[in-house]
Amino acid sequence: MILHEGKVYLSLGMQDTVIKTILMEKIISTLLAIFIASPLFCQDFYDIKTVHDINIVFSEANWDQLLDDYHAVDTGGRLIATVIIDGVTYDSCGVKYKGNSSYGANRDKNPFNIKLNYIKNHNIEGYETLKLNNIWRDPSHVREVLGYEIARKYTTAPQANYANVSVNGELKGLYINVETVNKDFIERHYYEREGTFLKGETVPGPAAPGCPIGLGIWAYLNNDTSCYDKYFELESDYGYEDIRNMLDTFNNYPASVEEVLNIDRHIWALSYDNALANLDAPVNIAHNYYLYRDLNNRFNHIIWDVNLCFGTFLNGVGTPGTLVGMQQLSPYYHNLSVYQIIEKVLANSTYKNMYFAHIRTIMEENIANNDYIDRIDTIQAMINSHVQADTNKFYTYQQFLDSKDVTVDNRFWGLRQLMDGRNTYLTGLPELTATPPAISNINFNPGVVLANSTVAVTASISNATYAYIGIRHSITGRFIKTELFDDGLHNDAAAGDGIYGADISVKGSDLQYYIYAENANAGMFSPERAEYEFHTLEIEKNVVINEVMAINYSTAVDQNFQFDDWIELHNNSTADISLDKYYLSDNVLNLGKWQFPAGTTIGSGGYLIVWADENGSQSGLHCSFKLAGTGENIFLVDSSMNIVDEISFGTQMADSSYARFPNGTGPFVTRYATFNHNNEWGVAVDEIEKNDIEYILYPNPAKEWFTIKAQHTGRLSEFPTVEIFNSLGQLIHIDLVENNKTISTSDWSKGLYIVRMS
Repeated sequence: MILHEGKVYLSLGMQDTVIKTILMEKIISTLLAIFIASPLFCQDFYDIKTVHDINIVFSEANWDQLLDDYHAVDTGGRLIATVIIDGVTYDSCGVKYKGNSSYGANRDKNPFNIKLNYIKNHNIEGYETLKLNNIWRDPSHVREVLGYEIARKYTTAPQANYANVSVNGELKGLYINVETVNKDFIERHYYEREGTFLKGETVPGPAAPGCPIGLGIWAYLNNDTSCYDKYFELESDYGYEDIRNMLDTFNNYPASVEEVLNIDRHIWALSYDNALANLDAPVNIAHNYYLYRDLNNRFNHIIWDVNLCFGTFLNGVGTPGTLVGMQQLSPYYHNLSVYQIIEKVLANSTYKNMYFAHIRTIMEENIANNDYIDRIDTIQAMINSHVQADTNKFYTYQQFLDSKDVTVDNRFWGLRQLMDGRNTYLTGLPELTATPPAISNINFNPGVVLANSTVAVTASISNATYAYIGIRHSITGRFIKTELFDDGLHNDAAAGDGIYGADISVKGSDLQYYIYAENANAGMFSPERAEYEFHTLEIEKNVVINEVMAINYSTAVDQNFQFDDWIELHNNSTADISLDKYYLSDNVLNLGKWQFPAGTTIGSGGYLIVWADENGSQSGLHCSFKLAGTGENIFLVDSSMNIVDEISFGTQMADSSYARFPNGTGPFVTRYATFNHNNEWGVAVDEIEKNDIEYILYPNPAKEWFTIKAQHTGRLSEFPTVEIFNSLGQLIHIDLVENNKTISTSDWSKGLYIVRMS
């Protein structure tokens, strides 16, 4: 907020009076406070810039022996401990050692699994289980963190950062803090949690009578569901029948494979494992991945356990054991009849082109441009002092410093040695030197797209023999493919002119889409990270979800003076709109979860607040669900049960809202709340009368940038100066403000900053 000469100008709706009084009592200087928000989607606790301090306190002096004993019997036993994370104490937690080869009974630094909610309902920012890996087999200390970071660009994968871990106050060393793939993870990414959930894992011991063995990875065994528990561990209450049916279709009915498998997620996983030589994975060994059957009844391949990526796993049939072997690992590696997981994919010419398109994207976006070297340098600089202080690390500090370019123990290749050579090898292959199609100029006619209409889509596509557009109307939906034609009959001008077209049906919500094109030798996506990323066609909508707050501690109170979660709707039209028989829901399986009371209207250009507090007995609009601060979906549904609008948000900050910017039409950003008000008004306005200037700051909180907009009506002899200070009072930025000044915050640490206008 901007304060000037003891005056505060805020746009905070019903809270204005209260906040003004508090601020007037406590702040008197001419200052503007900017909260720099963390990135969206669960990036606080796993923020890569954060090195946590975790102290595990056991009451038993022989805690190590007890944990060894629990690990030996492997029945899930845990030792009770108090866990202190960054100074916050969580008592009655359950702790055990984890890992197979990374664990050793005689090691001083073993990996931990901590359940914060083992006895009490503890969590940290919604996370209940912590997995702390001991950085075994990695002199660089970055393979696992960087591997997950790259994977998350293209598919579902855990987050990871670092933590200094102590036991009873004694430092055990630097660990990697990896997000757990559990039902909470599933719900954050797949929007519900009760589907079939399996971990790919070969269980030791003989197979059950009548069950074949040795048929391969993702083989269809037979119709007996009991045979599949040898290769998959259930994480849900059921699922062997589902996995049997999927493998039957995958192996025996390839034309229907997309009905049972999210083929795009699967191809991304295969491409990732090969490009980064991640061989402790199902492309080589039948373990280290998860499968989840989503709302569309399709299994999704989830990448897991990448600590041995970048070529450090040397086990398995035919696994290269040399640096050159890893550099030249064939993209057809294990394209064999006993590796159905790969062979069945590459047997399809389109899937094969997609596979190589994804490998090309991974190499171009991470390796060929040396982005991975920049990330290694950045991460290693951040953890340098922590590595030095770790007396239990498995490699010397000098090996850590040399790990980009020097091989250790003839198996831990220098990262640049490996990946520069791998890039040279892969980009020299015919499949990657072949010229792919080029996709540009995607257009929709009419330009203003109305709900429940048919629109023509066209795109300029060169060097292609086949193309399609994949579309869906909900983040929880499946992309449906419609072929694009260059025949002069599909709104595409003349046949053979390189303009491809089709007619597509639009429903009530925004259209998410991507385009794929191929020729005999190569494929191309737009955007290149599709389907995980996609384009959006905004539909002209009258009523929209405009702003939400999932953690309301002090921003706005309801009619009973309670700080509840809230959802703001906005009417973009010039007419009043009745919401009779409209619904709000946070569950795609129950779109009619809460119905607006009869007679509810939203005025032209107006706003409507719905309190998400599960308390329908109070006056006003109180829906039958609360919002999860760790993230979820919200759906606005019309009387025909069509989704009119929907949003999906990740972990939220307390008293920060998730709002459309620009107001009513724009994408959602995390910012300071503008409860029941236009989001474009800005978070603060200060009137400086002598210069006839008003200032608007947006967004606030800021993620990568913020803008100061100067609105002046006349005389301005000098541009004002903006000075920015950190919380220690140190000047970190100074600039002139003309009409608009956008200032990057991407290199700033998360925290509170002060801005002073001259």
